[in-house]
Amino acid sequence: MTASTFRLAIVLALVAASLAACGERTLKETATNVALQQQLSAPPDYAEGDRELWNAVRVAYRHNGGALLWLDDRRPREQALLLRSAIADASIDGLDPLQYDVRALDGLEQVDDGLFSPDRYLPAAAADADARLTYAAAAFVRDLHRGRVAPSDAGKNFVGARRELSIGKLVHAAANSRDVATTLRRAAPLHPQYAKWRDAHAQLRARAAQGGWPQVPASAVAKSGTRNPDLAPLRERLAASGHYVAAMPADPAAGQAHDAAALRDALTRFQREHGLEADGIPGKATIAALNVPIEDRIRQIEINLERMRWLAHDLGETHILVNLPTFHLEAIEDGRKALEMRVVAGKRHTPTPVFSDTIETVVFSPFWHVPRNILKGEVLPKLARDPSYLSRENMELVRDGARVDPWSVDLGDPSLRVRQRPGAGNALGQVKFLFPNPHDVYLHDTPADALFARAARSFSHGCVRVEQPYELAQWLLRSQPEWPPQKIGAAMQSGREQHVALAKDVPVHLVYFTVWADDDGTMRYAEDLYGHDARHAAHVPPTWPTMPQEAGQVAQQ
Repeated sequence: MTASTFRLAIVLALVAASLAACGERTLKETATNVALQQQLSAPPDYAEGDRELWNAVRVAYRHNGGALLWLDDRRPREQALLLRSAIADASIDGLDPLQYDVRALDGLEQVDDGLFSPDRYLPAAAADADARLTYAAAAFVRDLHRGRVAPSDAGKNFVGARRELSIGKLVHAAANSRDVATTLRRAAPLHPQYAKWRDAHAQLRARAAQGGWPQVPASAVAKSGTRNPDLAPLRERLAASGHYVAAMPADPAAGQAHDAAALRDALTRFQREHGLEADGIPGKATIAALNVPIEDRIRQIEINLERMRWLAHDLGETHILVNLPTFHLEAIEDGRKALEMRVVAGKRHTPTPVFSDTIETVVFSPFWHVPRNILKGEVLPKLARDPSYLSRENMELVRDGARVDPWSVDLGDPSLRVRQRPGAGNALGQVKFLFPNPHDVYLHDTPADALFARAARSFSHGCVRVEQPYELAQWLLRSQPEWPPQKIGAAMQSGREQHVALAKDVPVHLVYFTVWADDDGTMRYAEDLYGHDARHAAHVPPTWPTMPQEAGQVAQQ
């Protein structure tokens, strides 16, 4: 017998003696509470390495007056069974239910009433079982709130300001709720995309359990203007994912034409959802996307669910969000989408960074100050070969803001800079939107409007080009009556650089999600443009094929 066990035995004996005249239930409750306090006095072995969670456990019991949360004596309360059910569904959130040990419930559902007699009741066992369940609930809440993996493993820019959450208080609330799962899920990200991804994740897992979807052979590849007789596998694959749902007309001739049109429409829709050129032709890239195994799509959503948990939980009721892999921007006002547009992001070797900041200034008719890397790698070599290059590109050589003659200086002088004057052909277009940051990136207009028509739009050196700069400027300046739309348009075309400070800074979030859901719930799957999915996969453990019915167990060592 250990010293702590001996002390507990003495305390319980004294309690039993002092309460001999009391009822059996009072005796058991008091003895159990004493045992629970002893249990909470120091972290047990299973919690020794995680003081944060153990402190949350203590907070939960403190809010419960030092009484058990999940058990009534040793009988499980309804909330305990609901806790097990909630953890069984953790895999839908991309979490592993086997990581949350609820085995303390095993065998407690049909307990012989004789076990509760004073001579057989074990308060220390009840306290230990209840504390283990509270620890499992606290771990589940923490993982829902900020992920299983430290964001530092993914890169310092993949995390934002997090809303405050008391894990212990939320666990206590769940244990006293009629809907344990919903209460625990208050810890999950608030962004509406998270719930849509979770639903899609559940649907894909259900489909995978039924066999997934078939592969499409290379013989289905076609080129524009060619006929392809091997379309049955393509039809089966699109039907399996819900894209092809055609009903055949009775007339065979009409049916063949109807089927061809329906198949083309289904393929076009699939291509749009996967960031491909939507031409309705099963080319090599399309066949490759069709043949991505369903398990890989499940994994893709898991990684993005985790990344969403790293993101700032409160992006702000009004903000701008730019999702780089899907090349789109949303302006959110008072929690609702006010503006949406396509964007151009950085190339693979000049990626747009992932971070959050605030837009402070709109600059009309901007100069483009050529970044040093572009100056050294592109502009100066061209100037050395062709002295007329600067004038042809409406550029000028400057030192400390003053123009200098390129013929009178050493082009190797590090104090020299090049800027492009406002006007037609300026690389920044007619307006830019500044949020000063160490990456020196910003949002801006572009003269290369044709790029927005492409499905994949990674062409910049790191900054983000926006499709509707005039509309974005109007939205940012909407609360400043001195800047009506006509004045904004005139400033954009004036050819004179003008800086306008926003009356109120607007949060901007450059994020990286390779899955995205439309307003109707349609999922879009993007290419892993900068390889972040691949890097994060090495840190985020997979949960597939863990099934809900396996919850309640723990992985065997």
